[in-house]
Amino acid sequence: MPVTVMFIPDEEAGSPSSRARIEAEARRHAIVLVAEPSGEGGKLTVARHGIARYALKTTGIPAHAGAYHAKGRSAIREMARQIIAVEAMTDYERSITLNVGTMSGGTHENMVPIHAEACVYVLVPTVEAEAEVRARLLALTPHDPDVVLAVTPGLFRPPYRKTAAIQKLYDHAAGLAGELGFAIAGERIAGGGSDGNFTGALGVPTLDGLGVIGDGPHTHHEHLLVSCLVPRTRLYVRLFETLTPDLVVG
Repeated sequence: MPVTVMFIPDEEAGSPSSRARIEAEARRHAIVLVAEPSGEGGKLTVARHGIARYALKTTGIPAHAGAYHAKGRSAIREMARQIIAVEAMTDYERSITLNVGTMSGGTHENMVPIHAEACVYVLVPTVEAEAEVRARLLALTPHDPDVVLAVTPGLFRPPYRKTAAIQKLYDHAAGLAGELGFAIAGERIAGGGSDGNFTGALGVPTLDGLGVIGDGPHTHHEHLLVSCLVPRTRLYVRLFETLTPDLVVG
């Protein structure tokens, strides 16, 4: 089969300008292979949770923090309360995570702050869970009635589940790896998002996590293992040489 390679420059931002192109290209193909890093020591990704982003904004009443503090209504104070409420929605047993990753507000320490903003990163395992979290976030109300709270949905990567076709892809890749002299560490459902969310949600058989093996993503000790580069490249070559539409049909 012909192979199309896509390099996505805005993936970490949620692929806002690339999603339509990714989905259009995926619909023209029988299989999608994603070069995201492997997880948990080299496992391939057969499903992913969904990722949603929400913007929170509070608008208070400004005042001089010394002479007229009581007349002000702090947007930062309100945002602090909202952050606690938002992160309390996290439910690890259900694989639902809400993380306030950024927060900003105020203009000067001698002013009661009029503005505050925060960004919420939401992990959900299913479409139903996403709808539940969305409803709870949009139902938030300010603790201080004099402060205005706005919750705005942002970019969303839909979840996708493992299908029989994805299982066949995984089994085929694991078999090829064995022929090449190394073992795949297993399969996993990944918490972080990738552009595979878009293709998997379309129903196009998607095998993700075929990239490098390493550890510590988004930390100061993030790294990859040089020893994995050649074996993983050889696996890609064999996949290109052996994949056929018949493998994922039926």
